[in-house]
This record gives sequence, structure tokens and C-alpha cells, in this order.
Amino acid sequence: MLPSDFGTYYEPFLGAGSLYLALQPKDAHLGDALEPLVVTWQAIRDVPEDVLGSLQEWSFGKETYDWLKRQKFTTAASRAAQFLYLNRGAYGGLWRVNRAGEFNVPWSAPKTPSPTDEENIRAVSKVLSGGTHLHCAGFAETVASARQGDLVFMDPPYSKGRPERPFIHYNEKLFDWDQQVLLAAEAERLRKLGATVLVTNSTHPDIKELYPNFETQDLKRHSSLGSAPTRSMHLIERVFISQ
Repeated sequence: MLPSDFGTYYEPFLGAGSLYLALQPKDAHLGDALEPLVVTWQAIRDVPEDVLGSLQEWSFGKETYDWLKRQKFTTAASRAAQFLYLNRGAYGGLWRVNRAGEFNVPWSAPKTPSPTDEENIRAVSKVLSGGTHLHCAGFAETVASARQGDLVFMDPPYSKGRPERPFIHYNEKLFDWDQQVLLAAEAERLRKLGATVLVTNSTHPDIKELYPNFETQDLKRHSSLGSAPTRSMHLIERVFISQ
């Protein structure tokens, strides 16, 4: 699905940055609206040894995990280490906060003996240092400078379709239907500019209606989140590809 050659790479829903790390482009703009996540990427790029130093100070277990959930660190390195630790120890690797902004995912007794992957953190830092710009911003701001020949990968929170009764989602702050509509419009704008645009989302027909000028390809993926340890789910997701 990817072009053999492209200019600048854009990923406005960064998350784990899997495609970015697979491609390792020379020029990239990466963004996300989740501020602790972007701080973590920035610290790994700028002060990886400080991040590792903080991680190595904490034993890996439920008691330390519960203590870290309550801490308010001020340095980028400590905040990044906290984020990585909680992500590794949390159930399903979730990042979820309550209305007060407090992290509230329970400890999951992970099989890994440590939250620290020194080799990987140093390798990611090296990739990030080669011409990557990080933005704590919404998707439109992150891709604002994209032009013809660039590659844009958008992996937003997936939608269950247009809400029949909007008040059901009245407290949804993550990414509501209006945001899905705006995202589709931004993808169409970039398509018209001549950028290659890939958007992942659910296979719901309401989502497909938002991308009339895009080709589609459906993919099946494995997920164990929310299921019993002996069972798993196979989910279908759709990739929208600019023509």
C-alpha cells in the first residue's frame, strides 16, 4: 500500500509509532494530542540516558506501580520513565485517565521482568534524532505542512459509526463523530494536494461513506484485549488509500 518513494512522512496519531519506526524516514512530522505520550517521545529523543536512569531506580512490581500512578514528576525524563513503566505494567498496555486526569488502569502482573528495554530505547532515540519533528497537537496542525509527494498515515481512534442519538456520546472527549468527519475532510484535502494518504478505521458503512474517493482494503488482525486468557478475537479493520 505504500509508495516506493515519498517526501516527508506525517503521522498525526502517533501512539507507538510502529509504521514510522518500520520506515525510518529521513524527514518526518509526528504528532499526538496525548501530552504525556509526546513528552515521552521527546525525552527518548533528547535525553535517553536520563530516561533509562529513572527507570532503573524503580523495582518492577505492583507496589511501585501503584506509587508511580500517584506521582507528579516535573522533568521530561522522569515523566517519560513513568509513562513507559505504567504502560508496561498496565492491564493491556492501556493509557486511561479519569475525569480528574488521574491514571487509573490496574496492574496486570505482566510476564516481562522489567519495564526497561535499553537497546530499544537507544535505537529509537537514534532514529528520532535524524530529522524528526514532534508535535503535541491535533491532526490538522500536525499535517498542515504536507504537500504533493508526501506520505500521510492516519490511525485515529476507530468509530462504531454515526450515532443515532448524539446525546449518548455527549461526554465523549476522545474522538467523536464530528472529529471523524473533520478527519475525512482533511484526508481529502491532502489527497487533492497530491499526497499519498492512508487512513485506518473500522469497516462500518458510515465510515466508508466519508471516503468516497479512496480505495479500501480490509485487514483481519488478532487481539486478546478484553478477552479471556485462553481466547482471542479477530477484528476487521479497513485501510483507506488515496487514489
